[in-house]
Amino acid sequence: MKEPVNKWERQLAGKPPVNNGFTSDLEHKVRERIRMRQQKKGSAFRAVAALMSIVIILGSGWWFRDDLKEMLNPAEKPPKDAMAELLNDPLGDREIELTVQTMMYPVDFFKKPFIIRHPTVTINELGIEMPTFYKPEKFREAIEKPGQNIDLYMLPFGQFAALAAEGKFLGIGALFKKHNIDLDSYYEPLTELMHLAGDGELYGFPSGYSSNALFVNRKLFEEHGIPLPEEGDSIDEIMDTAARFKGTGVYGMLTGNGTRERSGLFGFATFIGQSNGLKLFSEEGNTMSISANTKGWKEVWQQVSEGYKEGWLGESISPLRNGASASFMQIVAHEMFANGKSAMIFGDGEYYSDLTLYGSSSNKEPMDWITIPYKIDPAATNQAQYLSLPFVYAIDAKSQNVEAAWELLRFIVGEEMASKNNRKLGETLYPGLAANPSAMSSRLEEQWRGFYGMKADPAQVLSESKLMMDVTKFTPQSEIYAFAREQMQAVIDGSKTVEEALSDLQAKADELLTNYNERGAAADE
Repeated sequence: MKEPVNKWERQLAGKPPVNNGFTSDLEHKVRERIRMRQQKKGSAFRAVAALMSIVIILGSGWWFRDDLKEMLNPAEKPPKDAMAELLNDPLGDREIELTVQTMMYPVDFFKKPFIIRHPTVTINELGIEMPTFYKPEKFREAIEKPGQNIDLYMLPFGQFAALAAEGKFLGIGALFKKHNIDLDSYYEPLTELMHLAGDGELYGFPSGYSSNALFVNRKLFEEHGIPLPEEGDSIDEIMDTAARFKGTGVYGMLTGNGTRERSGLFGFATFIGQSNGLKLFSEEGNTMSISANTKGWKEVWQQVSEGYKEGWLGESISPLRNGASASFMQIVAHEMFANGKSAMIFGDGEYYSDLTLYGSSSNKEPMDWITIPYKIDPAATNQAQYLSLPFVYAIDAKSQNVEAAWELLRFIVGEEMASKNNRKLGETLYPGLAANPSAMSSRLEEQWRGFYGMKADPAQVLSESKLMMDVTKFTPQSEIYAFAREQMQAVIDGSKTVEEALSDLQAKADELLTNYNERGAAADE
C-alpha cells in the first residue's frame, strides 16, 4: 500500500476510533457545538461550523477518507478551497433534517460526501422494498402514509413519469438555470426524455443512464483481415459483418453478456427483431396479444439459428444458469467476449462497467476493445432498452426543505459525484454511464463514447416505460418465454423447422393469453 504523504492522510489511514465512524457520538458533539452557535449569524458562525466539521472529520472520519482525499488533496483542490466550500455552505446557518426515499439500499455513496460538505444537514432514509416499486398502488401507499413528509425521491423512471403528471414534484428547471447548470452538456436524448415526462417542465433528473452499444474486439478484426463495422451501421449490416467470421475459429457475434435473458438464442432473436421494428407483444386496454408466427420473425429466427449452426454466432453461457451462485469475477471469467473469443457483442452500461472492472482486475493482457454506436430503426419496439434510467431524483412539491433538497439533488446528479462514481465502478448503485459525458473522463473514451452516439426516440421510451411499470401485465410472459426457448432449441436440434416452432409458439401463447385476459376481465367486473 502506498504510504500516506500528508499529515491528514496519515490520520485517515488509521482504523476508525468508533464503530460507526462519522455517524457516532462524535458527530453529535459537533452538532451540539454548532447548535450552541446558532444565534450567531453570518461568516463567524459558518467559520466555526466548518472548522469544527473538518476537525471532527479528520479525527474520526475513517469511513470518509476517500471523500476527504478528493476534497483536500493539494494536487486537485487546496485545503483552503475545501474550507471555503464549507464556509460558503448555503445551509450552514441552520440545522436541517431531510427525508430521502430510497430503494432499500445504502445510499452512503451520496450521503456521506454530502454531509461532509453540509455538516448541519441530517439525512433520514425511508427505504422501500424493490417489489413495491413495480406495483403502482402499493408504491403510492408507501409514500403517502399520513404524517409522512418526504423531501427527495429516488424512484424508477416509470413511477416518476406517472407521479410527475399528477403534479407530485417541484419543477426544477428554473433552479438549473439559477445555478448556471448547462443542460446542453448532458446526453441530449436523456434531457429530452426528462422534459417529455414533465410535459415540457423538468421535475426530476437522473445521475446516470444505461443504453446499448456495439462492443468490438479490434485485435480479432485485424488478425482476420475484416474491416471494422462503421458508426451508424444497421443491425443487419453488423450481423453480415459477424457472418464473415465463419470458419475463423472465433465467433463474430455473441448472443449477450451471459447475465441476462437476452444471452440465450431466443432472447437474442427477440432483441434483434424488436430493434428492427418487429413487435412481439401488443396491448389494447387490458387485452394482451402476441404476434410470433409472422414473416418478419421467421426471418430473424432463421438468421439466428443458422448463424449458431454455422459457428459465427455464439451463445453466451452464464454460471448463473440453473440457479447457481457465482461471484462477479466468476461470471465475467466465463464470458466469451471478455476472454477474446468473440469479435463483437451488443452490451449495455452495466456490461461496460463489468468489462472495465474485469480488465483492471484480471492478470490477463488487456483486451483492445471499443464501443461503436449503431443505427436504431425508427420503428424499433424496444427503445426503452436504449435509454434506461434506473433512478430519477425529484423534490416533493410540498417539501418544507426545498433549498436543502435541491442542494442534495444537484450534488447527486452533478459532475463531481458522477466522476467519483465512474472512478468507483461496481461500488455504488450506478448504471455505468454518466448523464454528463464529461464525467467519464477518467476512463478510456473509445470504450464509452459509443453509448453517447446512440439515439433512441425519447417519446417512444416514455411510452414503453409507463407500460413496463405494472408487473402484473407481464405475468404470462415468463411462461411464454420459457416455451419459446424450448422451440428455439428444437430448431437448433433439427426436430422442428422455424415455421413449425413459431406456429407452435403462437398457438401456446394464444392459449396462455386467452386465459390471462379472461381472468383480467373477470376481475374488472
